Amino acid sequence: APSTFTISPSGMLPHPITESLRGSIVTERTPPILPLPVDAVAIDPLLSTTPSALSLEPDEDGNWIPIEGPISIGVVVEIADPAAIADVENPEPGGRIVMLGSPAIAANSLIQIPNAWNSDLVRNAIAWLVDEDVQLASRYPTDTPQPPLLTLQDVKMVRNLVLLFIPGLALLGALGTWRKRRRL
Repeated sequence: APSTFTISPSGMLPHPITESLRGSIVTERTPPILPLPVDAVAIDPLLSTTPSALSLEPDEDGNWIPIEGPISIGVVVEIADPAAIADVENPEPGGRIVMLGSPAIAANSLIQIPNAWNSDLVRNAIAWLVDEDVQLASRYPTDTPQPPLLTLQDVKMVRNLVLLFIPGLALLGALGTWRKRRRL
């Protein structure tokens, strides 16, 4: 299994997507996102590593050079003027992109981790992409206690209780009643 790490709230940079997040994001090892400056495009970091993080990136010659943290592993892109970056007829102004270093942030296995805020990050990113700032502001309160997830052992115990123990008690009660009536 790939190694995972958490992005603490200090690694979530100020943005409407991360504003309501009060816990950590869990992700797999992810490459850094090193944005290149482009005219008419605003690229802002969204998630970053700690200052002590270290990554390696190849240079033009294929040699690995170290990059010291904090390293961007998530960015948001806002396109101010599409005509400046693409040759299209009648371009509409605006456009948004959210880039995360690893798709695992939105994977079911990581979204279902208790106390991880991955699902809130994904929901907020989608709301921001479609310009639904109202949804960002009116999030349900995620700091309420979450119901505990059942382990495999718990599931087996509930199954045995429902399929064997409770029907067994009913059967014993029926046998007792039958024996008592038979004696009368």
